[in-house]
Parts: sequence; structure tokens; C-alpha cells
Amino acid sequence: MIEILGVLEGQEYEAALHVRRLLLKLWPDLAQSREDVVKIFVGFKMYGYKVEDLDLIVVGQFASPRAFDVEWKFYPRDMEPFVPKAASVRNFALVIEVKSHDASGVRFDGKVASVRYIRNGRATWECVTEKNRLQMFEFKKYLGRHGLDQIHVQDLILFTGLRESDLPKRPHNCLGGDASFERVLNVLGQIARPYRNGNRVDLVFGAGEVFERLLSTEFELFDTLEPTPLDRRRMDMIAKRAMSDAWLDDLGERQVILKGRGGVGKTVILLQMAYRAYEVRQQRSLLLTFNKALVADLRRTMALLGVPKSLETGGDRDRHSSRVLWPRDASTRHHKQLRRLSGTLRRTQGGAARLPPIRHR
Repeated sequence: MIEILGVLEGQEYEAALHVRRLLLKLWPDLAQSREDVVKIFVGFKMYGYKVEDLDLIVVGQFASPRAFDVEWKFYPRDMEPFVPKAASVRNFALVIEVKSHDASGVRFDGKVASVRYIRNGRATWECVTEKNRLQMFEFKKYLGRHGLDQIHVQDLILFTGLRESDLPKRPHNCLGGDASFERVLNVLGQIARPYRNGNRVDLVFGAGEVFERLLSTEFELFDTLEPTPLDRRRMDMIAKRAMSDAWLDDLGERQVILKGRGGVGKTVILLQMAYRAYEVRQQRSLLLTFNKALVADLRRTMALLGVPKSLETGGDRDRHSSRVLWPRDASTRHHKQLRRLSGTLRRTQGGAARLPPIRHR
């Protein structure tokens, strides 16, 4: 059985479907198996950790080891590299970072991969190898805090815009878009420090009972966040296109003040504006609030909408924006603090220190 959970749309979901196809191409019977289970979680969030967004988590457990063909030398734990005569996999836990860049947007320094982003008209390079490694360690920490610290987790980077021939000489943890799942297993044989058993290698990432608990529907990792009717109304309001594009012209040009009693929809309008600003103009927004309950509510709404936190994918957090909006019913003290911070942000980014005109909504 193969199950895809989490955010069921977007680039990461397409990557999850791709992984599912690769698994079924190697093992067609896996689709109907009740004893062998693979779960793919898309867009997993770990609030409170150094890295809060994981593109894909792929966890699998087989009742009996499944064999696969060997392509290269394997690097077993505490032994010299060798070419095994046979190889199999019992279980695995993978944290996969998905990148859609083509060859012009990826560079390798040895085995270390970086990807290019255009921000504010300038090209910047981000080390995706280090990012992916940090994701793996934070996910292991997350599992440890849930009593599952005896699992090996492997970090992998899937470049959907590259072919295997575009990658450096192995071993490394990068995969091209044309890699088969058998290739994935061979990569694990090189970098996951597998166990050697005579002339064969077995890929085992942890005890069977530990994986059974991890794959259980009761484990928090695979809990799905179900929106309430109120959540759905709010999500529909945020995503709808009824808001005039003229409102977007005010962002960055005027201070916009929303007035109204509690519960009339000021925050929803803020989120509409931020949503549309990114959707239409790829502009980013910084929302400031002194209300911790509102922060928790916003996080829930963003999670339900499947909005990531990473800056390059239009996430819901950006410390570099100079566009600041706030509710009118904030206290005078906090109102002044936000105005001072807005001015500071503008001065920091080379803008005018004097605040622009205010428009009421």
C-alpha cells in the first residue's frame, strides 16, 4: 500500500506522485499489498524547530525484505566499500528536499549543491545540501521527542529539472528527475551506511516495531488537519478573487488602516491582500501583531491552505518586506510601536524615513 498524505497540490505533491510512480514501477504489487506499507507525507510542518517545513517525508516498511539490483559499490558500516552480490531493503525513512531548478539554476562545489533564487532583482545562491542536512537532523530530533530516537533518517535532494547525467560523480545524496527507485536504493547503499551480511547488503533503518509505530495511523506524523466549516469559509475568502487589484497598488505606497469591531474580517482582508500580492505580483508581506492567539490562528489557517514558510516558494513569513499593515483596533501604544518599526524597516532598506500617506479602509 502506498498512501500520500498532507498537502495534495503544488510542486511537492507532484514530486510525491512521481515517487509513487517510481515505487510501483519497481514493485507493481505494492499498490495492493496490506503487509507492505509506504507513506509519503507532503509539506510536513514542525513548528518550534530550526527548520519548520519539510517537502517530502517518505517512510516504508516491508513484511519481508524486498530485493533490488545492485549498480555500484556500497559503503557498509565500518567496512571497506564492495560490490554486493545481492541487496534488499526492509524499511527506510527519507527526508526529501524537492527543487525544480534547471541546470542554469544549480551549481555543485564538489558534492555540495546550491540553487539560485532571484530576490529583489538580484541572484542569490542557497546551499541546499546544508539545508537538507539540517532538515534531517531536525526531523530526527522531532522523532526523538516522540519516543522514536532509534531510527536512521536519510536526507535526499530531488532535482526534478536535472537528469542523472547532470549530477557529479557519486557518492552523494542528489537525485535527478530521471532516477528510478532502484537508483534511489543504490544511493542509500552508498550513503546510508548499510549493514553487510556476507556478500549481501540489507538496508535496515530501524527495528520493525519502531517503524510499525511510526507508520501507525495514531502517530502524530500522519495526523491530518481537518478544517472546520469556519475554517473553510475563511480559506475561501482568502483565496477568492473579489478584492480589487487597485488595493494592491496601495501596498508599499500608502499606510493602510482597517477599521472595525472584532470578528468583522479585518485579518481575513489582510491575508487576502498578502495572498493576492504574491499571486499577482510576487510581492511579499510582513504581518506584525502583538496578539499570540492571532499568531496561532494564522499558523493554523496557513497550514490548512498549504502555505509553506520558505521564502522562495511564497511562504507566510518574510523578514525583509517593508510593507506593514495592522488592525485599527490595536492599542495606541502598540499602534505607535508598529509605526516606528515600519519607519525603521524603510530606513534599513534605503527607503524614505518619512511615512507615506495613510488611506483608511
